[in-house]
Amino acid sequence: MQTRRSFLQRCTMLVGALTVSGSTLFLSGCNVAQDIITAFQSILALLAGAGVIPAGPIVNAVNAALQQVLDDITAYQNAPAADKTTFGQRLSLAIQIAEANLQTFWNSLGLVGKLGSVVEGLIAIILSTLTGVLPSLPVPPTAPAEAMAAKRLSKKIIYVAKKRSSHEFRSDFNKELTTNGYPKTAF
Repeated sequence: MQTRRSFLQRCTMLVGALTVSGSTLFLSGCNVAQDIITAFQSILALLAGAGVIPAGPIVNAVNAALQQVLDDITAYQNAPAADKTTFGQRLSLAIQIAEANLQTFWNSLGLVGKLGSVVEGLIAIILSTLTGVLPSLPVPPTAPAEAMAAKRLSKKIIYVAKKRSSHEFRSDFNKELTTNGYPKTAF
C-alpha cells in the first residue's frame, strides 16, 4: 500500500524527470536544426566537387529558410506557455517554407545518375526530419506561397516524415553518403 508521502515523492520525481526530458528535447531540436544546416552545406560541397554549382538565389533561400527554422525552434522553446500556439504556428510556417525551398532547390538541379540519387536521398532525409515535427505543432491559418509553388514543381522528392534525434539524423545522413562511396560529413 502506498502512503501519501511516497505518492508525493514519486510525483516529484516524475515531474523532475519530465523537466529534464523537456530540456533534452529542446536541446535535441536545436541540435537537429543545426545538423540540418550543416548537412545542406555538405550537399553543396558534394555538388561543387562534382562541378555542379546551383543558382545562388535558391541556395540563399534554402540557407535563410533553414536558419529561420533554427531561430523559430529557439523562440518556440523559450516562449511562455500562453504564446506557444503563436510561436508554434511560426515554426510550422518556417518548416513549410524550408521544405518548399528544398524541393525547389532539388527541382532546379536537374541531376540524374548516381550523384542525382545520392543528393535526392540526402535531401529526403533532411525533408523527412524537418517535417517529422509538424504533426505536433499548430497549423498556420494559410499555407505559404512557397509551399503552393512547390506543389506545382515537375520533380519532387517523395519522403515520409520521421522524428529523429541529432544522433539518428547524423547516422542516417552519413549512411546515405558512405553507402554510395562518399565520405562522411563532419557534424
